[in-house]
Amino acid sequence: AVLEGLLDRLDPDSWMYRDVREQLEASYLEAGDSAGLFAWFEARLKVHPDELVTIIRLAELNTQQGKKAEARQWYTKAIAVAPSNVQLRESLIEFLESSGDLAGAIREFEQLATIAPGNLDHIEAHGRLWLRRNDVEEATRKTKALEVWTAILNGHEKEPDVIRRLADIFKSAEFSDEALKRYREAIELDPQNPQYRRYLGDYLFQLRRREEAISVWCDIASGDRRTADNLIELTSVFLANGLKKDAIESLSAACELRPDFTQLLRLAEIQRSHEIDGTRPMIADSLKTLDRAKPLAESEEDRVLVVTALISSLELSAGLAEYLKALSDRITTQGTATVEDWLTLTTGYGRLEQTSQALEFAERGGAAFPESVALLRAEADLCQRTGQLSNAIGAFRRLLDVDRRLRQEYLVKIAELQVQIGQRQEALETGRQLLTLAPGSIENAEWFAKLCEQCGIPEEGL
Repeated sequence: AVLEGLLDRLDPDSWMYRDVREQLEASYLEAGDSAGLFAWFEARLKVHPDELVTIIRLAELNTQQGKKAEARQWYTKAIAVAPSNVQLRESLIEFLESSGDLAGAIREFEQLATIAPGNLDHIEAHGRLWLRRNDVEEATRKTKALEVWTAILNGHEKEPDVIRRLADIFKSAEFSDEALKRYREAIELDPQNPQYRRYLGDYLFQLRRREEAISVWCDIASGDRRTADNLIELTSVFLANGLKKDAIESLSAACELRPDFTQLLRLAEIQRSHEIDGTRPMIADSLKTLDRAKPLAESEEDRVLVVTALISSLELSAGLAEYLKALSDRITTQGTATVEDWLTLTTGYGRLEQTSQALEFAERGGAAFPESVALLRAEADLCQRTGQLSNAIGAFRRLLDVDRRLRQEYLVKIAELQVQIGQRQEALETGRQLLTLAPGSIENAEWFAKLCEQCGIPEEGL
């Protein structure tokens, strides 16, 4: 009674009104008293006969209970109260569809077209309903759907994206001729946009018209459209459709027009993975591409990417061990080496599971280039793999000074290693450094609590 009295004093459009109504409904439903809830709604309508929200809830509740005739009566009453309410008509259409009254749903869409003209979602759904009308001849169904859908263009005749959406609708309905026609219209209106050619080519490819599809796709980057960006887009199209050889050609052309580190790495990967009859015929091309990428590397992270790609290519060609030996002999003979050389030897021997040699080169490289994060990280990881945990702790401590971006990660690693070798007090001190580094971090506090438990002092963890 308190809630009912409060309801009458609230604005029906306010959130408080909705909240109070929901609480009232919940009180009946939780008690399993659906009859009482219906009675309350009907009593309320005697006082407020045009209260739309109550009428709609009665329609919805009757629908949920399978009382379709009663639900339809309430929806009809709701429409009489609010004939221009779009959301209400959408609910009625959904009800009619679920009830199998497609003709009635279509009539409501026709009403919606006058209330909310030009709504693309309504037009699309309206046409689909015609295709489901089994009580109408197939030719008529298709004609009606076409008429409805073509109305999408009213006022949008020169907008390529609207035309493309119409083409998508025709495509999903398997009206292939109409779909192809509309995709081509979109291209004519915006010939510089590669996406429309991609849509058309994708559909042709789906229709198994392979050569036509490839021709359309190639036009993405033909004539004055032959730019690096369009060739990269074309590469993505070819890869998405399993045309790796064509992708290599287009991306190679893009890199000729505009050498780019990321795209060169991508090209090298595609060349490396290209397989014909169980062979990898483009490994040598992949290595040449990586040579082009090297001078474009702007950071140590970039150089690590090049080294990793190089080793992957060499590994597939079964020439990794030979390459590493030649590189090691050259360093011995010349007495000089770059960071990339040390990284290559470290990573390469690690890939060959020759960890002792990998660690040796990581340590030598780290001594020559003490600021190299990649070499220090490789040394730390290799020490862990070989059980040299104290040395791993030392490498991570040096990383604390060299790479301040990841200090939290390194402190966690150090503490975990200290626990493993029994240095519990040292681990706790490391953990406290982490708390000081980021005093407001909940994650760090939770981690430190677990560390305290591992070290036998759960009280401090709590």
